Amino acid sequence: LSIINSAIKNVKKSKGIVIDVDTIPLDDVKTYQLFQRGDTTGTFQFESVGMQKYLRQLKPDKFEDLIAMNALYRPVLANYKEATKVFNETPIAVAGITQKQRDNQLGIVEIMSVLAWSNIIETYGDMPYTEAHDYLKPQPKYDDGLTVYKDLITRLDAALAKMDGTVAGMPSGYDNIYGGTAAGSAKWIKFGNTLKMRMGLMLADVDGAYAKTVVEAAAPKAFVSGDKAALTYLS
Repeated sequence: LSIINSAIKNVKKSKGIVIDVDTIPLDDVKTYQLFQRGDTTGTFQFESVGMQKYLRQLKPDKFEDLIAMNALYRPVLANYKEATKVFNETPIAVAGITQKQRDNQLGIVEIMSVLAWSNIIETYGDMPYTEAHDYLKPQPKYDDGLTVYKDLITRLDAALAKMDGTVAGMPSGYDNIYGGTAAGSAKWIKFGNTLKMRMGLMLADVDGAYAKTVVEAAAPKAFVSGDKAALTYLS
């Protein structure tokens, strides 16, 4: 914002033009051309090398495209990473819960993280993964999309193996999908296996044998008719 403010003052001083940013339309063609070229140095949350690369590939032409890229790649994944850190650093005695409930909490966060990452890999292919969201590595290396995708399935397996469908999950009021009850934990396990099955199906044409193993392991524990996962947005 300070950069924008300085730019407005400089334009007024040097060109005599008064700019009101609140009146700039959200469908300004020249602005989207900048994003499409990846000319976003100094643009908050769009200036990393990785983001510039995918701006050039995606070529956004509407505001919703920018929202999707920003929401998927940075804040969502960073938030899940921070949530995992907080859970791991908070002793169960302090939280007043059992280890099984903590495992369910970590499992839920991991399921959502894998869901977000799988959407990114399916959309963009190779992405920074092993070095993603590390402030010490402003230009993280790119990882092979297939390798990342299989690692996500491994992460999902590890999370599901620790979850217990007879124990509660998130604290009351913190799970707006399944409610945080023991019954909710059982549904999260079903959701995780449904996600695993879907990811296996996505690999059917790439690695058939591996895909078959993944799908057959997940299918018996996945959603059946009537099951669903619906995100309730808070107002």
